[in-house]
Amino acid sequence: MADALAHFFSTDDLDGWDVLFAALTLLGTWLATRYARRAVLAATARIKGLTPQVQDLVLGTVNYLVLLAGIGLALTFLGAQTQPILTVVVVVGIVVVLTMRGLADNFGAGILLQTRMPVKVGEELVFGDWTGVVTALNSRAVVLETYDGVRVHVPNSAVISQPLVNGTGTGARRSVVEVRLADLRDDEIDGVLLPAVSAAPGVHAAPAPDALHAAADSARTTLLVRYWHGSLDGSAVTSAVVAALGTALRSRGAAWAVDAPPPRATERYVPSPPV
Repeated sequence: MADALAHFFSTDDLDGWDVLFAALTLLGTWLATRYARRAVLAATARIKGLTPQVQDLVLGTVNYLVLLAGIGLALTFLGAQTQPILTVVVVVGIVVVLTMRGLADNFGAGILLQTRMPVKVGEELVFGDWTGVVTALNSRAVVLETYDGVRVHVPNSAVISQPLVNGTGTGARRSVVEVRLADLRDDEIDGVLLPAVSAAPGVHAAPAPDALHAAADSARTTLLVRYWHGSLDGSAVTSAVVAALGTALRSRGAAWAVDAPPPRATERYVPSPPV
């Protein structure tokens, strides 16, 4: 043990001044950590959207760096050999980099997400096979809650490295239902179908609902009726539109049918009020 310590320390020329300088260095290191803490808090406070978790991680990293630098400098005053200390620091640094690489990637990606803010808490995120509302943004992951009650933690680095779809970024979405009519009358689209859709709860007045001819044969005409609604209200509004069209067409003599596409497995479903 003594031989190992002697390899790192040389006390032949150690005197009281060296001990004093080492003690002053440690005191200065303690003061430096306090000032570094204030500087980090002031700097991170200027970054919009930075969560307390990320702020704490930055603060802890800076404190450790200052402490390690101060302790290393104090040890040199006490006769520590610089080369062995540097070797140990390099080895430890390599181990830390390798073991914390994923954490560092997610941390950097988290800062980017919270400063650029491509998605915010409460907005809908479509990522791969997952669709849900963002409930939290932290230093490691974006937390989604899907519409069927599953909580998903998506790593920050994955979010910024793959296509990210913000389903609520514009505040509105467009949906389509298919209407099949036998013996379509000239005034039936503007006089019956579109007014019924416009009156359905949740349908936006602008852009106004419209209808496109999708197919026609000797027996029937197929229309695609399009309408806009709130970003997270697709299933509820579509249900109301189908009910409104059914009420409007129920009295016509010729055959008719209204079909809506099935909702996504992760799409929120809220039963619509009676029409």
